[in-house]
Amino acid sequence: MSNNRTIISNTLFLYLRMLVIISLSLYTTRIIFNTLGIENYGLFNLIASFVVLFSFLNSAMQSGTQRFLNVALSSGIQERVKVTFNVALNIHLAIAFLVLIGLETFGLWYLTYQLNIPSDKVDVAQVVYQFSVLTTILGIISVPYQALIVAKERMSLFAYIGIFEAIVKLLIAVTITYIGSNLLIAYSGLLGSMAVIVFLIYLFVSKKYFGTEIIYQFKTDIGLTKEMLGFSSWNFFGQVAVLSSNQGITILYNLFLGLTVSAAMAIAQQVRGLVGTLANSLQVAFNPQIVQSYAKGHIDRHNMLVLNASRYSLYLISIIAIPFLLYADLILKIWLGDTLPTYAGFFVKVMVWVTILECLSGPFWMSAHARGDIKKYQLIISSIFLLNLPITYLSFKLLNSAYWSFAPTIIIALIALIYRMHYFFNGNNLAKEETLFYFKNIGCMFTFLIVIQTIQLLGIWVLNKNSLFLNFLIILVIEIIFLIFIILCANTQERTLFQKFLKKLLVKIGI
Repeated sequence: MSNNRTIISNTLFLYLRMLVIISLSLYTTRIIFNTLGIENYGLFNLIASFVVLFSFLNSAMQSGTQRFLNVALSSGIQERVKVTFNVALNIHLAIAFLVLIGLETFGLWYLTYQLNIPSDKVDVAQVVYQFSVLTTILGIISVPYQALIVAKERMSLFAYIGIFEAIVKLLIAVTITYIGSNLLIAYSGLLGSMAVIVFLIYLFVSKKYFGTEIIYQFKTDIGLTKEMLGFSSWNFFGQVAVLSSNQGITILYNLFLGLTVSAAMAIAQQVRGLVGTLANSLQVAFNPQIVQSYAKGHIDRHNMLVLNASRYSLYLISIIAIPFLLYADLILKIWLGDTLPTYAGFFVKVMVWVTILECLSGPFWMSAHARGDIKKYQLIISSIFLLNLPITYLSFKLLNSAYWSFAPTIIIALIALIYRMHYFFNGNNLAKEETLFYFKNIGCMFTFLIVIQTIQLLGIWVLNKNSLFLNFLIILVIEIIFLIFIILCANTQERTLFQKFLKKLLVKIGI
């Protein structure tokens, strides 16, 4: 029961973080987009995507660090936590050095001579690039500190730092509106400064609350180092594949279609991040319990947590996704103004669908990591994601269409979801009733989403350009129907909990 209360408490803190960050991020993006302009906005996000490609080593270690810290904490031995943290920090320092070498050699050459950047913007791009490198290196080193905060389930700390970061980004956005020239350089420089401050905050918070467990020692545990590297070596393939599937596609669109379409992709990726934040907040709250329950041998609880996290993620992401699936262009115009890059609305809808599939499969991915033996899992899932880039490239060459070239991205995300489900259900001894309930439940949710998307695409209802209120009313009605749909598809225990919550709410508001 206490574990369930912890999950609920952590989820509330992360929701607070999510609501504040989304609100601030929406306004921040509007200011930045309109201040920088389409080309500069596209250039900044192109460089950011390119730099992220070089952090595949860090991405491979990130989930491994989280897993091993969770396992160490489940043992209840403080010294084991301390050693695990030190090993993780040493590994991330080594990764930061290797990434820095790669970025300042091959990366700088490729940026200057291979990316589709106008000649008059190359010098600016190089300065922006250096600030992006700084941000990336600090992000790599801070991973063990962030992982320890999450593993300790101190989500309030995680939430406050995230909110602070969002507030500073908004202040930076407002600041550059008063700068007359070199806007992109000023924006990148201020973000680099913020990265330094946030990094120092993570160090300070970790030192204050977990001081005995983060005492740094260069001496490391060779056996644990090999174990963490061995585990993460298989993650390496997965992260290379995922990064090529995500950031690689952004670079591919730039090479074929230029900076304007890069700006459209940047907007779509921004929406993808915002939509995914809601479900990810829930999953971050569940993840420590998913790993620790498996480590302690509580397999039934582990299975229940995975399936519930997956279902609840689909509920939450669908609620925020429905307006974008119906009225992406209208929302973008309200959000960013009338001057939008080509394909922006279409890209947003596709990315929302991809995010729905990814959030649904997130808990299965965490379950695979909890089990530890991920060699076969990573080989197959990596192979699936690696197909995205070459297939998208071929679709560009054969069809020359930005619309059809996005089809492989959705198909690959769907195939990855199916395999992750297969891996989970094949490796865990679940009751037939649990399995049937899960698939019946998510099947109903997907049917609802597909039906409303199909109705919209067929033009059975048309966007009313003269009545924002009518469009809002349509979205509200559909959201209410969807919530009713969720309740009808829930199990008896969940319906009882919802009824109790609703009664308390009605009493509080005096009804």
